[in-house]
Amino acid sequence: MSENNIKYLIELVFKNKALTRQEMHDLDLLLTEDGNKKEVDAYMQKTWEDASSVDTDMSVDSIWERINQIKQKRNRLTRIVTFAQKYAAILLIPLTLYAIWLNYQNYTGSKQLYTINTAKAEQTTITLPDGTTAWLNVGTTISYNANYNKNNRRIKVNGEAYFDVFKNPKLPFIVNLGDINVKALGTEFNVNAYSGDDIQETTLYEGSVEITSEKHAISKVSEILKPGETIRYSPKKGIFKTSKANIAAVGAWRKKQLSFEDAKIEEVVAKAERWYNVKIKYNPKEFKNETLTVRLKANESLDRFLEIIEQILNIETKKESEKVIILKKKPM
Repeated sequence: MSENNIKYLIELVFKNKALTRQEMHDLDLLLTEDGNKKEVDAYMQKTWEDASSVDTDMSVDSIWERINQIKQKRNRLTRIVTFAQKYAAILLIPLTLYAIWLNYQNYTGSKQLYTINTAKAEQTTITLPDGTTAWLNVGTTISYNANYNKNNRRIKVNGEAYFDVFKNPKLPFIVNLGDINVKALGTEFNVNAYSGDDIQETTLYEGSVEITSEKHAISKVSEILKPGETIRYSPKKGIFKTSKANIAAVGAWRKKQLSFEDAKIEEVVAKAERWYNVKIKYNPKEFKNETLTVRLKANESLDRFLEIIEQILNIETKKESEKVIILKKKPM
């Protein structure tokens, strides 16, 4: 890439200008392709030497935000540098350029991770670089490296997500859930694998997926799912169990419906805490044999949820500030 093109792209970022699709593509090449390194280094060095002739107002934070928006990167500098006088520009512009250079250096490494997450009580839909659509349930994190859609389509999930996978036979789409991998060429499936949960679930809607265990390969090497099937995996025991899926219940969350199917109380509490962003206290010994099967209407409130489970489970609930207490009703 020529020096003029490098200068043009970096100045666009400096000036916080809107980038066209082609300019975004060119900036991506500038920041990621090894072949541009010498040219970028040379330009940075020249600009550093010429920085004393520059007089401008600039925010390091805004520059980083522009780069982050383009690259979907979440790390940010929080320090804002303002150039009110020429001598300040002489000292600080090189630091700004160096910050961009460091950012460039980070992008050239395949270990760079992009992370997208939802908070508790928040859901979102995103399109991945390969065209795959992902729906993220509450409290979910997905991450992938800089080589995604270049030499791999690997993604890591902590939480629950539904994928409509863009077909690319040359690059299989692989979701890592910790101990197991879910491999697909082009399909639709749901994964549920929150950190700390006893069970991880994968449900196939269309196509075909292969489930492979990395930790417990001796007991179960792989399993091929058919549409309409769910496979449940226990990370602690290394056990797989395949069964017919309740598709409506599995996919209820994408319709903003909180759903439980023969769920133990600890699963109910964990799911409700994520869904409503609330802390729930209870005595596990009082609910050893309790299970819950119910699907709420879309966007039901916390109060309505508590009212429903009070009737089904014969319990009492109390709200205290940011906390909910569940108590088993005593026999009359």
